[in-house]
Amino acid sequence: MTERSLAAKRGTVRIFRKFETLAGYLKDIGILQYQVDAREYNPVALKIERSRSDASNRMKDAHEAVAYRNWLEGKVNATRAALADGSKKRIAPKDWDEIRAAKLKQKQQLAE
Repeated sequence: MTERSLAAKRGTVRIFRKFETLAGYLKDIGILQYQVDAREYNPVALKIERSRSDASNRMKDAHEAVAYRNWLEGKVNATRAALADGSKKRIAPKDWDEIRAAKLKQKQQLAE
C-alpha cells in the first residue's frame, strides 16, 4: 500500500475534471484497484482559469500566417493569370538589371 500524487509530464499535480476520466486513465496505466479519500475535496477550489495565453498567441500567429499565405497566393495567381492573358509582360533579366540599378541610384540620391 503506497500513497502517491498523480503528476503530469511537466511535474505538476494532475487534476481531472471528471472521475470517469481519472478511472479510465488509471485503468490504462494498469492501476485497477484504488481508494479515494474525498474528505478535503472542494470543487470551488479546483476551478482554475482555463485560458492559456501562450496557446492563444500561437493560434493568433497561425491565423495571421494563413491570412498572409492566402494574400500572397492571391497575388501570385493574379500575376500568373495576367502573364497568361497578356495583360502583363515579363521583364527580361537585362532590363531588370537596368531598372534595379536606376532604383538603387535614386535611393542613394534621396539619402544624400
